[in-house]
Amino acid sequence: MTKIDQIGGGVQAGESKPGQRGVGAGQGASFDDFLTRAIDDGQASQAAGESTGLGGVSQVAAPAEVLAATGQAHVTAVAQAEDLLATLEQYAQALGQGGSLKDLAGVVQAMETQAGLLGETADQLPEDDELAGLLRQVRARAEAEAMKFNRGDFIPA
Repeated sequence: MTKIDQIGGGVQAGESKPGQRGVGAGQGASFDDFLTRAIDDGQASQAAGESTGLGGVSQVAAPAEVLAATGQAHVTAVAQAEDLLATLEQYAQALGQGGSLKDLAGVVQAMETQAGLLGETADQLPEDDELAGLLRQVRARAEAEAMKFNRGDFIPA
């Protein structure tokens, strides 16, 4: 088996072949220097936009801010979904153990509450967000199980 560091003539990260040209090749520029230069250029162009009367453009949220807000919503949604799935597992185990249906009522009530919260969170996400679809499926499963319990599907005949 060939080791990955032997592929392509054994060029290691940070090395360059003779005659190879890249960003900052031969100038000793590091990625940090390149990144700092790019950030400075971005800030300069933003300042230029504000000075030319394009101030409204700078008020649009930066992509990092949008991603942070969406990322936080995703973190919250995933945590809620995990809690609901854990409650569904607890419900399934309790059903399998043959315990009292009165004991299950508290679990079912918690499941309904968590499903409602998850639905609200899913509705706040963009419609085309794949996570929103997954959250709706988890919610539907929990609501279906609660409905079966409440209509008496598990009462022994």
